[in-house]
Amino acid sequence: MTHPEFIDWLSGLLSERARGIGRPLLVAIDGPDAAGKTILADELAATLRASQGPKHGSVLRVSADNHLNPPEVRYRRGRLSAEGYCLDSVDYAALTARLRREPQGRHEGGDILLVDGIFLQAETLDGLWDFVVYLAAPPEICLARARERAEAEAAEGSGPADDAPDFEELYRTRYLPGHAYYRRTRQPEDRADLLVDYADPGHPAIRPLLYHELSSWWHLLSDPADYAEEAAFFHGLIQRHRPGKARTMLELGSGGGNNASHLKRHYELTLVDVAPGMIEASERINPECEHVVGDMRSVRLERTFDVVFVHDAIMYMLTEEDLGKVIATVRAHCLPGSVVLFGPNCTSETFEPSTKHGGHDAEERSLRYLEWNYRPSPGSNSIHTHFAYLLREGKEVRCLHDLHEVAAFPRGTWLRLLQDHGFQANSVIDSYKRELFFGMLP
Repeated sequence: MTHPEFIDWLSGLLSERARGIGRPLLVAIDGPDAAGKTILADELAATLRASQGPKHGSVLRVSADNHLNPPEVRYRRGRLSAEGYCLDSVDYAALTARLRREPQGRHEGGDILLVDGIFLQAETLDGLWDFVVYLAAPPEICLARARERAEAEAAEGSGPADDAPDFEELYRTRYLPGHAYYRRTRQPEDRADLLVDYADPGHPAIRPLLYHELSSWWHLLSDPADYAEEAAFFHGLIQRHRPGKARTMLELGSGGGNNASHLKRHYELTLVDVAPGMIEASERINPECEHVVGDMRSVRLERTFDVVFVHDAIMYMLTEEDLGKVIATVRAHCLPGSVVLFGPNCTSETFEPSTKHGGHDAEERSLRYLEWNYRPSPGSNSIHTHFAYLLREGKEVRCLHDLHEVAAFPRGTWLRLLQDHGFQANSVIDSYKRELFFGMLP
């Protein structure tokens, strides 16, 4: 998703949430230092204001940076204390009082109050926010951005005081460990309504609810029994290329373990997925399999396998660079004669817009979903998949919207990348008319 597409999508989502609640929608833009919170909040405010009609509410901006504790409070645990940075930086009483001074529901369309800042999901603020966005970025990227900002401020003559700690020491001793303490004690990424990978602000990546907050519902959306036919096809294809010799299998992006629930009859399985919640879902139905939390672009298990399998999770690789990184991971876990198999739902040539629905029931819970797939930009590799979930627990039913951004690459790109990494590559059409890519390492 490009940055303008992300801004338009999120501003539309917030507008919808603000309608009819009778008070300002309180939105927190949370995240580490230099993640891009203030810039994002300002861009959202500008977009929302530009799109408003006469019946829409106002858009208001507040920054937690303007509501910090005095130095004697901020540094009472020590100038370089990471715990003190997390617990003592923001004057939450002053921030809350400021938010309560805003007008209450003056417009039919709904007012929106955008607040950016650090540690906005502190326990003191529990129950305050209507919607929380958390911007995630690797510490080293945040450090580089903060360094650029500090250099610009120094050039303008507005840098830190002469007695301030060294920049690198401050960030590596106080700021970065302070955010690590926050993540460890408050789990802000899991608590947020929207988690955004903001390592590259030009192409934000949205974390799907389904694989995180809703991971415990996975098998009510996708029943393992429904995977028996395609798992049998995968096994047959592997056996045709390495008959009777394939014993160990690594599955990258294994999700809730649906394929594994069938393939484990034939292979010793190691299952890797980036989402801890999906690993937990898989462990419930595949307790005999080894499970590892890891990113398929970078995980290294320091051992090799007879088969390396990547199902449709490969669709979440949005760039050719990331697709290449996954193939490099696959190559790192192969030995001569290993079979590799990739199962994207489509290529860029075969993608067609579609709508699906389904769901399953358990004793106390039920799920129904509507799924809509389309290309947001004609001719691009990007595909947007929108889910609408109806979730029943007991007598209560709630509705959630979930956006998944995936990508479909050309057939030629697949074959070229596989060959570039040393595989003898080919493709085959399965029983669902999908083109699968497989190869062997000579």
